[in-house]
Amino acid sequence: MEPASRDVRPPSATREALGVGAAVAAVILLGGVRIATLPDLGSVGGRTAVTAALTANDQVVYQSLLVAVDSVASLRKKTGRWPDVPALAGEEVPPFAPALLPTAARGLVWSVSANGTAADYAGVDPSGRRTAFLLRVKVPEKGASAEVWFRRGGTASAAGAYPVREGWFELVALDGDTGPRP
Repeated sequence: MEPASRDVRPPSATREALGVGAAVAAVILLGGVRIATLPDLGSVGGRTAVTAALTANDQVVYQSLLVAVDSVASLRKKTGRWPDVPALAGEEVPPFAPALLPTAARGLVWSVSANGTAADYAGVDPSGRRTAFLLRVKVPEKGASAEVWFRRGGTASAAGAYPVREGWFELVALDGDTGPRP
């Protein structure tokens, strides 16, 4: 008796093409779902885009702090020490000289905490209604660098060595971030 034999046919090209097409479609669909569910890049790991986080008045304070960095570094170079808030106000450096800000952007109380190579300028609202700001200026040998941080609720104290651990967010201008959007 001969063993029963079976004919094994090769898979049809049509069935194989349908299987590959279904696999490719599944990959594209899942990739699209993943991209659609990515987090907003306006706030990434303690860094926040200015226009995504601040009101128009707070953006004025932020821009003033960026401009103040050169004045702070220049006064430090001239006097050999970090300038205090009254010295910056006397030099008419906004936001430390509030008369140079729009009325709605005024009201923060500024203080400075400085050591040899860095200074923190903290602006807080005693009533706690406004955003608190922290300007951290460092002057290495090659020039000044700065970080601007914010924290909701103006009663926040000045930040320590790691502001993000204390609820502060670093503000950054992302590529293409040109200001408020209508």
